[in-house]
Amino acid sequence: MRLLPLALLGSLSLGACIDVPPSVDRCAELERDLGDCLGTATIGIDCETLSERDLSRIEQSVDFCGELQGILPTDGDPQSAACRTLGFGCVSPLTPAPVSRPTRYPVVLVNGIDTSPLFNWSDRIVEVLRRDAGVDVHLATLPPYQPPQKRAPDLWRRIQEIVELTGADEVNLVCHSLGGLDCRYLVSPGGLHWDVEADQATIASRVASITTVGTAHFGTPVADQLLGALSSSDQAALVDAYAAIVGDWFTAEALADDPDLRASIAALTPAQAEAFNLEIVDAEGIVYQSWGGFSAPFGAAPPSYLPALETLCVPDEGGLAFFGGAHDYMSLALVPFYEAAGQGPHGEVAPNDGLAPLASTRWGRFRGCIPADHQEQLGKQNLPDVNVRTGLDIAWFYAAVTHDLAEQGL
Repeated sequence: MRLLPLALLGSLSLGACIDVPPSVDRCAELERDLGDCLGTATIGIDCETLSERDLSRIEQSVDFCGELQGILPTDGDPQSAACRTLGFGCVSPLTPAPVSRPTRYPVVLVNGIDTSPLFNWSDRIVEVLRRDAGVDVHLATLPPYQPPQKRAPDLWRRIQEIVELTGADEVNLVCHSLGGLDCRYLVSPGGLHWDVEADQATIASRVASITTVGTAHFGTPVADQLLGALSSSDQAALVDAYAAIVGDWFTAEALADDPDLRASIAALTPAQAEAFNLEIVDAEGIVYQSWGGFSAPFGAAPPSYLPALETLCVPDEGGLAFFGGAHDYMSLALVPFYEAAGQGPHGEVAPNDGLAPLASTRWGRFRGCIPADHQEQLGKQNLPDVNVRTGLDIAWFYAAVTHDLAEQGL
């Protein structure tokens, strides 16, 4: 990777000190050129901070757009790259700034089906919760690609460790994706207590609340397609695309031969989700709440998206978590699954986060929506702190979630 963007950044910070401001017309032309490169109509260049020399250096930089494209963050959004490297196109956060408000009980972040780098809780989320929100937060990293029946015992052991370590009576579980099914299975009268030497009342007494984010409680068509509901060629393409995210060990052969791998995917099919929901009923005395996410390839949602969001994002109680009117720029790794995840009955694409349909993420008290795809919900897209399209700061979002838990006395 060449260093042109960093050199430009240096020139932008120094040139204004020694040169006269550029003409308005020339600055506007540069803004249009950058807009064409970044795929956005608004860059937000402040001509008062740029000099004629700055503009000349940018204009003389051949293949500038190609250089910028070469340093894209993992969501593939060139406007994010511009913000990270040049300071153009950045936005102010619409998420409320964290306020130090410790929860009554420790918070446990539970991972989803995968533990690869792109599907793990980001260090920044943990740091913001601890440093800025004053929350005692812990990670529960469960074995990847196993069904809830095999992951929940590990979650129970982790909760016992945290209770012993902190002296707390209970914990608040914040569970992403498949982790939400693990958390529900853990405490349900139809769940974990049949598999371990602990009664249901004892297990449930250790959990004050379960907050799920991006959990497909009613399944996702992506799981059906990974298991082969499509033609063999289509299934192979989808499996290859999934392997590109999580690692080459995930292959069609592994999906056919590894019973745990297949069972973990099957747990997310709509058919098995229906059976799971009938058996794994909620435990009394525990607060259940949920959030859903939505995104669109290249930030370009179909016309049907907005009216669907206005219906799907209405919370059961409280404020609507819908930031601005812009759509998140979906991670390029998730784009192959977008149409499957949003598969509608009449061929339309319903709102989804790249893996989970938005309509499938409601469980318990639905709190609303965030404009974030399945990876960004974990803070794992190498974005600027604030999403340049939506104004969402995902770490600040989780600080707001824990603040709300504290307000509920949890």
